[in-house]
Amino acid sequence: MANRFSRDQWRTQVERYLASDMSVAEWCRVNRLSESSMFKWIGNFADREPELFGGSHNIEDRCHILWS
Repeated sequence: MANRFSRDQWRTQVERYLASDMSVAEWCRVNRLSESSMFKWIGNFADREPELFGGSHNIEDRCHILWS
C-alpha cells in the first residue's frame, strides 16, 4: 500500500470516509489504504481545519465509535 497521495487527495479521502457509515478499518480495507495513514490525516485535518471537520474531538469520537 505505497500510496503517494497529495494533501488534496487525502482531504478527499477523509471527506469521503466521514460521509460514509464505515469504520476506519472497513474504509481502509475497501479503498486499499493504510489505517495509520488515514488516522494521521484525519487528525491533521481536524486540528488544522476544525471549522470544516468539526475539530479533533468530534472526529476522534466518530472514529472511536466506528472502530468497534
